[in-house]
Amino acid sequence: MTTTISIGGQYIAPDLVTDIQTSVDVPTVVHRIIGRSDPDITLQAAQLRAGTLEMLFPDGYAAASAVIALSYPGVATLVDTDVTSIGMSFVVTGAMSTGMDTQDTRRWRVTVPYQEVAP
Repeated sequence: MTTTISIGGQYIAPDLVTDIQTSVDVPTVVHRIIGRSDPDITLQAAQLRAGTLEMLFPDGYAAASAVIALSYPGVATLVDTDVTSIGMSFVVTGAMSTGMDTQDTRRWRVTVPYQEVAP
């Protein structure tokens, strides 16, 4: 599997995307009406995906380089040749975290909170 992320002219190539957690917000509003059993509703389209992306890197230097690149204030593009459904354009929406892999302490994980901006 080949995953690449491009942002601001830089490219990130993690060894592996180890996890991607996704949620989709559907902001439909239900208006309860006093004296009626049926509510009024305001239908709204589902939002794009949001969640966390966890990647595995060969060492701490590569993980730190990924965090620096993803700190660039811009839109990142993720492409995966094997799991095309995770491809997206996204922005980082909060604090990224790094840490040693529990199975192999030479390898490092980077966790990125994201909001998809284009599928």
